[in-house]
Amino acid sequence: MSNLVRHTVIAAKGANIAAGFLLGLDAAQASVRAHNLETVEAATDKQPGVYRTTAAVMFKRGEEIGVDPALVSGAMFAEIAASSHEVAKQTKADVGKARAEATKKKAAADKKARAAADLAKSKEKTPTPTKSAGAAKPKPPAKPAGD
Repeated sequence: MSNLVRHTVIAAKGANIAAGFLLGLDAAQASVRAHNLETVEAATDKQPGVYRTTAAVMFKRGEEIGVDPALVSGAMFAEIAASSHEVAKQTKADVGKARAEATKKKAAADKKARAAADLAKSKEKTPTPTKSAGAAKPKPPAKPAGD
């Protein structure tokens, strides 16, 4: 694949490669985009082919493509990464972090729900004393006058 370097699309929305770029693609990638590609060197079972884009071509996140590093702009590097291993590691870290946060939130919600349920049960078991309207405290005896 000449001087093309393998990259992985990392942008969530995918990567859009403009017309005129040389790309290293496997046969399956090239076949679905054949109407926007010109074959420079056909792909084999073991080697990706080299294709020139004749119109803009879109790639989904996770797809691996070969690109010429000399022609890649800064904007394109925001959409692709040089190592699929790094993308997989980052994706696993993101998933792990999201799971940990979700577990923590669920545990907090469960704890709050249990506390509310326990409070409700304790209120049912021990009725709160109330003063009856007719009962009054007896008054202390009056002191005799003149003492």
